[in-house]
Amino acid sequence: MHKRQTYLISVIWDKKLLPSTAFMKTLFLLIALLVSSRIQAECTAGDCRYGIGTFRFDNGDKYVGDFIDGSRTGKGAFTWPSGSKYEGDFIKGDSTGKGTYTWPSGDKYEGEFKDGEKHGEGTYTWLSGGKYVGDWRDGSATGKGTYTSPSGNKYEGEWKDGDMHGKGVYKYADGTTK
Repeated sequence: MHKRQTYLISVIWDKKLLPSTAFMKTLFLLIALLVSSRIQAECTAGDCRYGIGTFRFDNGDKYVGDFIDGSRTGKGAFTWPSGSKYEGDFIKGDSTGKGTYTWPSGDKYEGEFKDGEKHGEGTYTWLSGGKYVGDWRDGSATGKGTYTSPSGNKYEGEWKDGDMHGKGVYKYADGTTK
């Protein structure tokens, strides 16, 4: 060590310019907490970098499908512990393209997605028998679409944010219109 470095170290030490032991312990614990609290996930099968693999998260989520540069990109299936499932296209980890999302209740959406939301043309089918076929924007029925109730009543027309809105015709199951 050079004289200049030795002098600098002794000045820092003598002037007590080093962090206190309590500060260093706190800093160490904070760093350990941050490292241990990050989301833990791992590739449990296949090639999760450039290929087909299975990726599991500590919270129970699971993805099986294509990976490009370590990102869910291509065809795949994502399942949640709740029983919800998405099967279809992924781009950089988001459901984007064509796919099917199924809820634990049995309800199902088949159609286009963008950035994880229903977006484009699609069909939502309720387990109870109702069905909406039409346009979606940012997760809501918006644009032109048709809703058919379990009893056979039908609305064909414009939608906005999931509600009948604008021009449309409501037909009852007996053929009368409103």
